[in-house]
Amino acid sequence: MGNLSRTRTVLIFAFLVTVWGINWPLSKLALSYTPPLLFAGIRTLLGGFILLFAAIPRYKRLRLKETSHYYVISALLNIVIFYGLQTVGLSYMPAGLFAAIVFIEPVLLGIFCWLWLGEQMYGLKIIGLFLGFAGVLVISTGGFSGEISPIGIMLALGSAAGWGSGTVYVKKIGEEWILSGWLLFSF
Repeated sequence: MGNLSRTRTVLIFAFLVTVWGINWPLSKLALSYTPPLLFAGIRTLLGGFILLFAAIPRYKRLRLKETSHYYVISALLNIVIFYGLQTVGLSYMPAGLFAAIVFIEPVLLGIFCWLWLGEQMYGLKIIGLFLGFAGVLVISTGGFSGEISPIGIMLALGSAAGWGSGTVYVKKIGEEWILSGWLLFSF
């Protein structure tokens, strides 16, 4: 965050953490009033409109003819699968437990990068992935009271896999595509 002051950076980070943290319980609450896929659609549609207003003045920078397939695949993995499975899955489990399981994503990301990007897997990385998995397991066990929902667990794991796959995909297709998207928001 190049030109931002330290205080402003901390405030932006605190805002991001707060919004991300309240996302799960608010999503769970919203599911009491809205079917899961409708809620996911409304949520992403609102976000899409906000991005659309930022994109319209600079749409030529995106080079959509050359890059549209990247956006479609990335949206499928990072939006449809990640948010779709997440929203449906929240109706099967408590939000805290579901979120804890979804956050197996960094562990999956390490494995996916090794498998699909050829990143090196060395002892310290293996220990880190194991500790990450153990951490998710420890946090999750506190939520396993009453009836465990195998469907909810599978949806959480699917959501995490979509997120991890989407992250690896964006990294694999390279900086040119990422920069074309980033240019959208540069002035």
